Amino acid sequence: MDSKRGSQLFKFDRSLMERLADGGMPMSQINVQRRMRPSISTFIRKILYPKLEDNDIVHRYPPVQGVRDDVYFVDHTNRENGTEDSVSKFNNYEVEMIRDLVLYFLRQGTYSGPGDIAVLCAYLGQLQKVRAALRDLKIAVALDERDEEQMVRQGFADDVTFEEVVVAKHIRLGTVDIFQGQEAKIVIVSLVRNTGTCETNSASIGFLKTRWKLAIRSVLLSQLFVHVTQSKLK
Repeated sequence: MDSKRGSQLFKFDRSLMERLADGGMPMSQINVQRRMRPSISTFIRKILYPKLEDNDIVHRYPPVQGVRDDVYFVDHTNRENGTEDSVSKFNNYEVEMIRDLVLYFLRQGTYSGPGDIAVLCAYLGQLQKVRAALRDLKIAVALDERDEEQMVRQGFADDVTFEEVVVAKHIRLGTVDIFQGQEAKIVIVSLVRNTGTCETNSASIGFLKTRWKLAIRSVLLSQLFVHVTQSKLK
């Protein structure tokens, strides 16, 4: 995908829809979106769809619980892991950050439905690491003591239980390629690549240039977007 010949001859970085459009097939585009908050769609307008408009409904979304903003770009210099010639990269720092973010949002109580939170990885190696980190995690769901006392007084003693929720059952985990067209309230994207230093002039993210475009398309159906990578890679 990164080679000049592959890009020009086989066009591996072009979707089937883009190839059909390039070939002259008639196309139409929906210019009014009803999913993203305006604070998110403004990025999409700058990068992909300049004519995109917001439906009135997106202005009435309640604030995302547990955070102040709707978009976060997390920039760090924790070096990627794996060998230089490895086809599938991973970054242990981002794995730990994703695990902690997922636990934090689940504890808010609002985003505990199946698929409310999506974690997208640019590489299968990272996907495997994140899956392993979330596989056996559980969070305790318990009432506050004062609420528990009130329920007992009201005769709901049988409903006062301690429950452990398996985290993995509430998370949609996949690659940015596969997620296109799907929907989640919170999207966390891990792009993995990182030199480990602030000097990035000689660094290349390779086919991640294409994956970044896919990641941006993925955010089209979210209310909170968290992007984790090293921002200065080229």
